[in-house]
Amino acid sequence: MKARDSQSRPERAPIIRARQVSRRFGARGAECTAVSGVSFQVQPGEVVLLFGPSGSGKSTLLGLLGGLDRAYTGQLELFGQDLGRLSDRALSALRGERIGFVFQSFHLLEHLSVKDNVLAPSLFAGAPLPDIDRRADEVLERVGLLARAADSPSQLSGGQRQRVAIARALLRRPKLMLCDEPTGNLDRQTGESIIDLFGELHAELGTTFVIVTHEERLRRLGGRALHLEDGQLVREEPGILDDQTQAEATQGDASQGEAASSHSQSTERDDERGDHEPRRDAAQAEAAQGEATRGDAHGGQAPRVARAEDVE
Repeated sequence: MKARDSQSRPERAPIIRARQVSRRFGARGAECTAVSGVSFQVQPGEVVLLFGPSGSGKSTLLGLLGGLDRAYTGQLELFGQDLGRLSDRALSALRGERIGFVFQSFHLLEHLSVKDNVLAPSLFAGAPLPDIDRRADEVLERVGLLARAADSPSQLSGGQRQRVAIARALLRRPKLMLCDEPTGNLDRQTGESIIDLFGELHAELGTTFVIVTHEERLRRLGGRALHLEDGQLVREEPGILDDQTQAEATQGDASQGEAASSHSQSTERDDERGDHEPRRDAAQAEAAQGEATRGDAHGGQAPRVARAEDVE
């Protein structure tokens, strides 16, 4: 399947490339390993879910991927740039321009309005955007909260607060969204609406998602699942959409095989008919030669065929 994809679509550099990444806490002799020798890649437009029990290193790994924690070993590349070689200023600019963060606890500022919370990341980003105010209105409308722009976060429900956090993450149109338990503090129905929103954003914008979660229901987003235990990557499962694509490819291969077999059988029949054609041509030629010979024996005229009236 991967060979088929590489032929039909141009190769693209991965957004994330992790090679033997580890993160340890504590002093020597009393160290705790949170992430241990993790290696994987994330392609543009992909959805990747990080599963694992509490304490398995999921959130720690997400912080490393977003450049929020630099005390790791191994190699970690983001958008083709080695994070270990970037200055603090360059890393901050990369985060502000290309990455959106969504956290379980929302991290909204209570003294600011909903719209000002959405605008807050622009204060720490690089060059200011001339249309930033309009963008804030657009993302609030996208998450269904434009009418609540002047309200404070304390006036919102948990689901609405998470939508504000998502709008804030979308403000600079990031290529990568890093989400840490985005439905963890929500009731089931509200969580379903957030999952649906992620699906819409992925389909419409092609945004790459890496989501830390305990909830299997996020599998419907179609993404790969990486399972962590004790800081190690122990298992990887293909996405639901990958399985469907594989099934379609297998069915397509089977159809092509049937067509090829039918064509082969047809060709064999044609070959058999082709073998007989020269024989019939030879027989006809021999018959014509015989008629010509008999015609010569009768003075150059072919013998007359008896007719019914001659018999009478």
